[in-house]
Amino acid sequence: MATGLFILTSCFNNEYEKLMEKGLKSLGEKDYHQTAIYFESALHAKEGEKDASSYFTQANETETAIQAYKKKELDEAIDSLDRVIDEKDGLQTLQTEATTFKKQILTEKELITSVEKKIIFIKDLLKKNNYSEA
Repeated sequence: MATGLFILTSCFNNEYEKLMEKGLKSLGEKDYHQTAIYFESALHAKEGEKDASSYFTQANETETAIQAYKKKELDEAIDSLDRVIDEKDGLQTLQTEATTFKKQILTEKELITSVEKKIIFIKDLLKKNNYSEA
């Protein structure tokens, strides 16, 4: 009986390791959706494993941030990136990428705000028939 339990445990650990390896490989390819699937599967293969849990959270939140950014939902993207950055036991690589992406989004957000303010200013000038300044 003990031998059977050892073999079963060994198989689960082997499956876990394979899934983690596949997750890290797809992470290197920046396929965050597939990465999250692998890490989630690894978590099911070895429940309670903190690396799989943290890596899954980071990959999933990175994918969420990318999708939000594509939809121009910049605040949602930033919130997801903050969760990637704040993941205590997460991968440093993902935290660094998230920090860089967040800075890019914040810069873009500042530019959008600046342009919007200029548009409002120009519209006000046009309302006042001040065409030369507009």
